Amino acid sequence: MPGARLRELVETVFTPDDEHGRLWAGHFAGVEVAYDPEEGEIREVRLDGEPVAPDADYSVATNAYAVEYGSEPIYPDDVVESFGVQYEAIVEYAREAGLDVELDGRLRRV
Repeated sequence: MPGARLRELVETVFTPDDEHGRLWAGHFAGVEVAYDPEEGEIREVRLDGEPVAPDADYSVATNAYAVEYGSEPIYPDDVVESFGVQYEAIVEYAREAGLDVELDGRLRRV
């Protein structure tokens, strides 16, 4: 995905909720966003500490829902590789590699 579209993607999911005054942001790994709440705009997008270059190509991993149900600017033609339905891929991995699961106490019932 070209850097210009990556920035557009960040801007698309980094949307203020006017009704409640909160900011909703998608989940991005390795991406830093400088957002100006006064102007309501993104000032800078960085990936792994470097500014996103508009003409550079970037790899983006996402679930099928974001591609298939119109989460612009990600389009079906952008897909380079697919691992199938997300939960099926996770189940297959767990069966092949096994899981070492334990509770870590982050969530508690009070």
